Amino acid sequence: MTGENRERTTRFRPRGLPASVAMLSAVLAVSYLVLAPFAYRLQGGSGLSAAAVAAIVCLVSAIGGMLLSQCLGGPNHAIAGVLSGMMLRMGLPLAVCMIVYLQSGALAEAGFVFYVLAFYLVTLAIDTWMATGRAVGAGPTSEDL
Repeated sequence: MTGENRERTTRFRPRGLPASVAMLSAVLAVSYLVLAPFAYRLQGGSGLSAAAVAAIVCLVSAIGGMLLSQCLGGPNHAIAGVLSGMMLRMGLPLAVCMIVYLQSGALAEAGFVFYVLAFYLVTLAIDTWMATGRAVGAGPTSEDL
């Protein structure tokens, strides 16, 4: 990949943890606004609440995964950082889904599990896109070889 192509593909990727959190929050907020009319039409106010809680759970787990990956990552512990971040990113929404489903409350009836799935896919896609930008920026270029 030439320098010009690399610059074009990484131009919109955030640099640093605060910028990554801000971008992830903004994309998740836009996703909520897109999903909110469907949630309201299907379940009314409880659908909006279930979608909001699902978005918050996915956001918290993604931010926690990024923090954990960054704290435990590094040249000597890169695999440990990635795996621990992935475990938190998957484990928290899965645990919350299980608790909500087993309690069979208003959130479960409003489709909470489906909203978690939708928001999880959004956070996974954005987080993967940002992580590949960090990996591309950190790796050797063809000019270095």
